[in-house]
Amino acid sequence: MSRSAAQKIQGLREMLQLVFRLFCSDSDGFAKLMADGEVGSTILDLVAKMIQAEGPENMRERQRAGALALNGWGLS
Repeated sequence: MSRSAAQKIQGLREMLQLVFRLFCSDSDGFAKLMADGEVGSTILDLVAKMIQAEGPENMRERQRAGALALNGWGLS
């Protein structure tokens, strides 16, 4: 795994932990925190963008690289 990917995953983990802590500390106020423009909504938007950045284009590239590796081992 590249350093950049590891840093993105760590950032994703920390953001989701924050949302989870907010939910656990005040489940009644969670809806307010998740409203448009609030911290929870912003965090989930960032998480979605990070996941989408690893979307189909990158997935196809990783699949091709994996197929090439399998071909090299005679496993395809």
